[in-house]
Amino acid sequence: MSERIIPGIDLVRTPSDRSISGAAGVSPGVRDILVRRADTPDALPLASSRRRHLRTYSMAIFDHRGRLVDRALFGKLRWIPGTRLDIGVSGGQTLVVRHSPFGRHAVNKRHMVLIPARTRRWCGFRDRERVLLVAVPALSALVVHGLDRLDDLLPDPFRLVSGMREQGTAPGADDGHDTHDGHDTHDGHDTGDTAGGGDRDGDG
Repeated sequence: MSERIIPGIDLVRTPSDRSISGAAGVSPGVRDILVRRADTPDALPLASSRRRHLRTYSMAIFDHRGRLVDRALFGKLRWIPGTRLDIGVSGGQTLVVRHSPFGRHAVNKRHMVLIPARTRRWCGFRDRERVLLVAVPALSALVVHGLDRLDDLLPDPFRLVSGMREQGTAPGADDGHDTHDGHDTHDGHDTGDTAGGGDRDGDG
């Protein structure tokens, strides 16, 4: 039996469809066949939900006098020049700055907060050290951590990199690429930038 092409049949069409297909230079029947045969894209997986938090994070560097400034962060705390503050420690070596109507310290005219040298030394902070600021607007408070704290809280970056895969593939799927074995070892060379860094300030 010889094969022959059967023209497409225009089953359901509206006047607006006809005008569009005609303007595109494609015959109505063929256009309908192309539309019906078009592959539909695979449904993308939904992004994993992330927990909402009520804190704001930033980074700052102690200046040569031990002052901290982050206008955006202080603004969220509604700290303005003259705002009275209490400065102390919590949990051993965590620095805490909190608004207090009768605080002994205050935000200066340049929106800076001076952390006393004695308190900085107690918390182990060095001159010009970069630190993590955690604002807690509900308490009008600021918590200051050394960056080494991030190494304790965040997942091992080497493990995350070695476990990288294409989005949508199952964990452990073989993608044909050589991957790290999951240990925190390199090829025997010291890169000097492993997690933690050995020096908390990291800025010299």
